[in-house]
Amino acid sequence: MSLKKQIFIILFIFLPLVAKADDSGKCGDNVNYSYDDATSTLTISGIGTMYNYSYKNTTTIPWNSYKDKIRSVIILDGVTSLGDYSFYVCDNLISIIIPESVTSLGECCLCACKSLTYVNIPNNVTTIGIGAFMNCWALAELSFGNSITEIGDWAFSQCYSLESLTLPNSLRIIGSNAFSSCNNLTLINIPDGVTTINAGAFQDCDGLITITLPQSVTYIGALAFQGCRNLTSVDIPKGVTSIEEQQFYFCDNLKTISIPQSVTSIGKNAFSNCSSLTSIDLPNSLVTIDNGAFNMCTGLLSVNMPNSVVSIGENAFYGCVDLTSLIIGNSVCKIERWAFALCSKLSTVYCLSEDIPFADKDAFSYSSYQSATLYVPFKSLEDYKITMPWKEFGIIKPLDNSTGISNTPNNSLLILSCEGEIRISGVEDGTSIGLYTVLGQILGTTTACGHQVSLSTTYKKGDVLIVRIGEKSMKVVLH
Repeated sequence: MSLKKQIFIILFIFLPLVAKADDSGKCGDNVNYSYDDATSTLTISGIGTMYNYSYKNTTTIPWNSYKDKIRSVIILDGVTSLGDYSFYVCDNLISIIIPESVTSLGECCLCACKSLTYVNIPNNVTTIGIGAFMNCWALAELSFGNSITEIGDWAFSQCYSLESLTLPNSLRIIGSNAFSSCNNLTLINIPDGVTTINAGAFQDCDGLITITLPQSVTYIGALAFQGCRNLTSVDIPKGVTSIEEQQFYFCDNLKTISIPQSVTSIGKNAFSNCSSLTSIDLPNSLVTIDNGAFNMCTGLLSVNMPNSVVSIGENAFYGCVDLTSLIIGNSVCKIERWAFALCSKLSTVYCLSEDIPFADKDAFSYSSYQSATLYVPFKSLEDYKITMPWKEFGIIKPLDNSTGISNTPNNSLLILSCEGEIRISGVEDGTSIGLYTVLGQILGTTTACGHQVSLSTTYKKGDVLIVRIGEKSMKVVLH
C-alpha cells in the first residue's frame, strides 16, 4: 500500500474525532446544541422540547462520545424540556443552568452526573421525571421552584451529599424511592398539601432523625421508611388508613409511633425489628395485624389489643422477648402460627372473647406461656381449659374484680384495670368518662370513641379508684 493511501486511511479514521473538538447540531425539532471545547461548555438553544434518548442506545445522544469532557451545560431561554437521558452519565459535569422556560425534566435527564453539586429547578417545572438526578453523588444543594406537583420515582435516589431539603408548597406526590439511600439526609420538610408518599420514598435514609408528616397525607407506601435506622419518632397523619408492608422495618431507634384512629390494618413486617419500641397504642379502628407486623420488637413490654382487632397474623409478635403482658380484645377470631412465639417473658395474658379464638397450636411456642396466667371470661372458662393451645397455659382464671377486670350491670360493658392504665370497652360513643380518687379528686376525663376508652394513671397495683361512666360510678382495684 502506498504512503499516500495510508495517510488517507489514517485521516479518514481520526477526522471525526478531531472534528468533535467543537461540535454542533440538532437535539430537538427546533432545538440545537453547540459544544465549545476550550471552555468544556455545552449550550442548548432554540424553541420547544429536546429529543428524548434511551440508555439502551446512548450512541444516539449527540455528545455521547465526548460527554466526559463536558463540565458546564447552559440551556437558553426558549427550550421547554430536558429530554430523557439527555445528560446521562456526564461524570464531570459540575454545573447546569436551567431557564424559566423549562417545564419538565425528563427521565434520567441528569442521572449519574456524579460531579454535579447544585441545581436550581425553575418555577415553571411541574414534574421531575423518573430517576432525573439519581446517583448524583455530589449533589448537596437543591432549590425547588414553586410549581412542582410531583417528584418522580427514584428522582433523587442515592444523592449521598444531600443533608437537608425543603420541598415546595405546590408538591402533592412523592414517588417511589424518590429519596431512597440519601443516607446523609438528616432533615426534610414535607409541606402541607402532599397527599401521597409512595413505596420506599425514604428507604435507607439512615441519617434521618425526625420527619414531620402533614395531615394532608392519606397514603404512605410499603417500605417508605424501611432502614431509617436513626429515626426516633413518627406521627402518622389522621387520614392514613393502613400501615403498609415493611413501612418501618428495621427502624431500630424508633421509640415512639403515633397511629391514628383511621388505621384499619398493619401490614407484613411493618414494624419488624423496631427494637427500641417499648410500647405502642393500637387504635380502636384496627382490624388486622398482618404477618410479622411487630416481629423482633425486642423492647416491647406490653400490648393492649383493641376490641376491633379480628385477626393476628403469623409471626406478628415473634421474638418480642421483653413482652410480659398481653391483652387480646373480644373480637379476635384467629391467631396464626408463631404469632407470640419466643416471647420468653410473657407472664400475663387477658383474652376477652367469650367465643374462643382459633389459635394455631404453635401460636405461643417457645414462649413462657406454660408458666403464665391466662384470664378469660367466666362464661367460657371451662371451654378454654380444654382447647388447644389455651389449655397449655400454666394457670387459667376467670376475669373478675380481683384481677382488675370488672363486669358492670350493663353486660356489654367491660372494665380492665392494670397498673398505669384503665381500659373500658363496650361503652357508647360520646359517653363522658371520668377517673377519680376515692376522696373525689378528679384525675382525668375523656369521651368514648370507637366504643372503647383508655385512661392513664400514676397509681399503683392495689390502689382503689372511682370510674364514672355517664351517670354511673364504680370502684376499680388496680391490678
